[in-house]
Amino acid sequence: MLMMLSAVSAILISWEKDAWVLGHWLAMLPVVGVIGGIVGIQHAFTFAYVCLWMAFGHFVIRGIQGMKAAN
Repeated sequence: MLMMLSAVSAILISWEKDAWVLGHWLAMLPVVGVIGGIVGIQHAFTFAYVCLWMAFGHFVIRGIQGMKAAN
């Protein structure tokens, strides 16, 4: 459910702001991996897991960059 919330919010924010950035794609891709895993595609769940960690890392890095830019 959290991945679905993340993907839907990323799509809505991207659509509203017309800003299709890397973090938004990384938030949407795990849902694709889970759907692929459910239909039986090999390694799809691993793909989703890796994308989740990449998205987490990306947002942490962007947060640090934002804090440094504010100072």
